[in-house]
Parts: sequence; C-alpha cells; structure tokens
Amino acid sequence: GVRGQGAVMAYASVVDLKLFLGISGSGDDALLSALLTRAQGYLEGMTDRVFEASADTTKYFDALEDVTEDAIGRRTVLLLGKWDLCAITSVVNGDGVTLASDAYVTEPRNETPYWALRIKANQSAWWTYGDTPENAIAITGRWAYATTAPVDVVQATVELAAYLYRRRGVEGTAVDQVTVSPSGVTMAPRGLPELVKTVIGNYQRVGR
Repeated sequence: GVRGQGAVMAYASVVDLKLFLGISGSGDDALLSALLTRAQGYLEGMTDRVFEASADTTKYFDALEDVTEDAIGRRTVLLLGKWDLCAITSVVNGDGVTLASDAYVTEPRNETPYWALRIKANQSAWWTYGDTPENAIAITGRWAYATTAPVDVVQATVELAAYLYRRRGVEGTAVDQVTVSPSGVTMAPRGLPELVKTVIGNYQRVGR
C-alpha cells in the first residue's frame, strides 16, 4: 500500500524537559525543542514505529498484494504491513463500498496496535477492487502505536533529549551512529540512558 506520514505530535514538551533537567528561563527553549524533535525522531527510527497520532490520515492498500485468505479460502484478511493502526474512522473497500464497523474485526481483537483487518465470516463481502487493485482500499484513522504515546516512550524522549543537552559539544555524542547485531537487530549506541535502550528493545519492530 501507499506509504505516508501520519499526523504526528510531540511526545514531550519543552516544559517536561526543563523540569527533568531542573532548569528555568527561556534562553535555551529553541535548542531544547530541537533536541526533543531529534530524540523523538531517533526513537521512531530505531523502532520503526510512530507512537502517537494527533489526527486522522488515510492510507491506501492493494486489493491483491495486501490481502490474504482466511482459513476457509476467502480473501477477507487485509494486512497493514509495517503500519500500526490504533483507531479506525472509516474503511472503504476497493469497490467504493464503506464497510460498517460491525462487518470486520481487528487483529489483535482487544488491544492496539492493529496489524490486520478481517471481514467477519457472516458477511458476503470480501476485499475487492473496481478498475484496478492498486491503492483500491482506503482506511482512515489514527496511524500510530496508540492515540497517546506510552508513558515509557514519553519519558525516554525526555531522557534522550536531556542526554543530548547535557553533552552538547562533546565529541562522539551523536545518536545517529548505530550498529546492527549479527541477528539483524539495530543496536543503540553506547552511553545512552538505560530507559532509552529498554524502550528501543521493547518496541523495536521484528518480523513485519
């Protein structure tokens, strides 16, 4: 399906960061804001996830390539690929028909983020298309891990930005220098706060 950025908001504020650092005054606000943005981008890049979306966006999926069969051979399972989905506003099938919210279930059923939508067995519909399968299916909703970033991700953003602030000007502090383990997992640079390393390990996308 089409790849695009969701409506992302800042996980943490300059006020949060200043409280953590124990500083006051506004002289470094622009720098602190930039470091929060950098820290957030680093966490998203290392985990291959966006953790919070502030508004609905629409992503489009291929009615053939992104669809697989269920246990009885019906083409009713739409795979969302690398995208986390945490709230659904509308689902428009490739034939232009909007599916009712009770016509499908999410995978997983009772928690976010979702990785697939499954048309229910009692429905006569399946994932389909009109003229062409490319980008035929449109899903509008919050494309993120959750509607509000998890608290550990928020704290890791603050701690990473604080680490960068405290070590500004120190050679070798760049967070962009990463290594990859023999198993293919991206490893955080040495010296980062432990919570940052833990969050990356806990949320890093594997296998999808």
